[in-house]
Amino acid sequence: MGGIQAAHRPVAEALKTIADALHHSQQGRKAMPQIPFHGSRVVKQESERAALELRIAAWLYLEHRIRLPKVKEDAAMRELFRELGRAAADALYDLGDIESIDFADYINEQVKRLG
Repeated sequence: MGGIQAAHRPVAEALKTIADALHHSQQGRKAMPQIPFHGSRVVKQESERAALELRIAAWLYLEHRIRLPKVKEDAAMRELFRELGRAAADALYDLGDIESIDFADYINEQVKRLG
């Protein structure tokens, strides 16, 4: 039986890239539609929701699979952790429900812990 595959930053980066393709976190400022049928409100909302879930998955991968001590050691990983955390927390706050707000608060606390 082989060993467990080591965690790698490119996994989180790939998830972020896919999320950015669905809905870039700076899209509101740059006004650049990323998806076909961007004029449809339903399609836009689904794209934003999928992008949020991918950012959460990438952030959780860094937090739980790579772990904060390793993230702290690598400047690129730290920046990715912060960027994903901020984007995910902002989107979660926008949802406005209690569970999303609680999770956004947790993400912000973990980002602060990183230093």
